[in-house]
Amino acid sequence: MKLSIRHHTEYRYSERVRHSTQYLRLTPRPSRRQRILKWELDLPEPAARASDSFGNVLHVLTLDQPHQSIQLVARGQVNITDEDGEDDDVRLSPLVFARFSPLTAADAALTALAAYFLMQDIAMWAMILATIGAIWNLLSRKGHDRRAALALLALPLMP
Repeated sequence: MKLSIRHHTEYRYSERVRHSTQYLRLTPRPSRRQRILKWELDLPEPAARASDSFGNVLHVLTLDQPHQSIQLVARGQVNITDEDGEDDDVRLSPLVFARFSPLTAADAALTALAAYFLMQDIAMWAMILATIGAIWNLLSRKGHDRRAALALLALPLMP
């Protein structure tokens, strides 16, 4: 299927700004199921082309002159096939998102929130383990109704 695409974005600022940087993800990338026939961006200034960590096309538009609005137009033609199966992109390891950087550092409020929920979680698991231990003791006694003791296992999980 051949698609004709036109996308228009307009940024308007209440006051003139001296500088702005836009990270634009307005260009499709080719794949086994998607072929780019024609694509262009109409931007107020030339933009640097790059790829993000997923292989998506990225343009960095930097405006160093005062402006009160920005007009962006992306247009082109893309051919889409209806093939079954996965696309040919390479998936990143989820560990990429576990990296530490100054931008991912937790502030005091987030640390306090995490500590609060950690303590709630520890209390819940302590209750579950204590209940399981008590049930284990009941099950190991002779002459005890095991079905009733097994039913007790569900208690910590009930709201």
